[in-house]
Amino acid sequence: MRGAHCWTDHRLLVAKLRPCRAKPTSLNLDRLNSTELRKDIQKRLTDTLDAFDAQQGDLILNWQQISSSVLKVATDVIGLKKRVNED
Repeated sequence: MRGAHCWTDHRLLVAKLRPCRAKPTSLNLDRLNSTELRKDIQKRLTDTLDAFDAQQGDLILNWQQISSSVLKVATDVIGLKKRVNED
């Protein structure tokens, strides 16, 4: 404790830590104006989802596999937005 009768000027610090979160991904959706790129992503999504068998397994596991495969295809074809700092 800080005071006139102590030889220290340290203060007690209390902090609450939050778990680390994944970076949000934002896709470069401006590139979808190109018809060739739209056809390419449709073809890749069709190929990826046709190979997926949703009849077997757990519902949550199936949803995680579908969402991760859609995000992977979109990231590969469209790409991520590049963040530009104004400084």
